[in-house]
Amino acid sequence: MAERADAKLAAAARSALARIGGVLPRHLSERLESQHLIVGPAAEAADQKNDLSLFRGAIRAERKLRIAYQDADAEKTERTIWPFQIGFFESVRLLSAWCESRNGIRHFRTDRILNVEELGERYPKRRHELVKIWRELEGVTDKRS
Repeated sequence: MAERADAKLAAAARSALARIGGVLPRHLSERLESQHLIVGPAAEAADQKNDLSLFRGAIRAERKLRIAYQDADAEKTERTIWPFQIGFFESVRLLSAWCESRNGIRHFRTDRILNVEELGERYPKRRHELVKIWRELEGVTDKRS
């Protein structure tokens, strides 16, 4: 997260890691500091124009958003969405949401979101229900079980 998230979330991830490292016994803190996995810099920077904290807040509060969106063909649409997760990839960030106008789950590149408005209205499903639907549609299995 410290390498791929927006500035606020990246700072929080670095801070959390430092706090965790500070309370670990020496042998574990040394292991933490010498991890063999690294995340290198992205080939191109991901979207920095949208403050993802608005999306994260709407996800936590299960609130509807109205967005102005421009697709790859430069077509602009207005959508009311129920955001439930953000995906961080090398050069893009995807907001997964239920789209009221399409009556289904859609993925929105955050760099193509032109405007966002928090509607102050809770969406009718719970976030975990939307994640479950998304997992089923995408064929994602829970590897923890």
